[in-house]
Amino acid sequence: MADEKPGVLSERIERALHSEIPNYYVNGFASALGTSDIVIALEKNGAPVATLNMSYTVAKTLAVSLSHVVANLEALTSRTMLTTHEMEEALRVREEK
Repeated sequence: MADEKPGVLSERIERALHSEIPNYYVNGFASALGTSDIVIALEKNGAPVATLNMSYTVAKTLAVSLSHVVANLEALTSRTMLTTHEMEEALRVREEK
């Protein structure tokens, strides 16, 4: 499972996008550590849409892969992406003014 070049969809991604499997948009998540795996509840506007269970090894690999994808995006755009935690704090500070 190699990391892909920025802007290039791998054959695996292309196959998934053109298959009949469910496709979800998420803008939030919650994650938890289980005794034998990690579970992630995917959310859209605060409502659950799906759950993912994965081994510790796959979770670590996913975290590294996502970090690389975001780093590539940041390098391409010369902009640092904010996390949802940073956005929540910025909105909170703005509302307090």
